[in-house]
Amino acid sequence: MASNDKTPSIHYARYERMVSERHAWLRVPVEHLDILNLLKRISPFSKKDGKFVWLEKSLDAERFRTAFEWYTGSSLEQTEKPVEHTTVQKMPAYFP
Repeated sequence: MASNDKTPSIHYARYERMVSERHAWLRVPVEHLDILNLLKRISPFSKKDGKFVWLEKSLDAERFRTAFEWYTGSSLEQTEKPVEHTTVQKMPAYFP
C-alpha cells in the first residue's frame, strides 16, 4: 500500500512495549493494524484502549512484528517500559 496524505505512514513508527514479571504487551494504533491487514487476525487476548490495541506478547505482537517488518522492510522499533504491575489485563478484549 502506498503512503499518501490520507494513509498514515508506519515506516518511522516507534512502539511502546510494557513488560511486567508475568506479562508483556505491545501498544499499536488500530490504524496500523488496518494498514497491515491484521484487524481480523488479532486474538481477544489483546486489549482495546481507545484508538490503540495492546497486543499480547506470544501470538499477536509477534504476528504484528512479522507483518510490520515485511511491509516496511525494517525492524520494529520499540521502547521497553518495565513495570511492576500492569492494568492492561483489565481492559476490554479486542474485537474488530
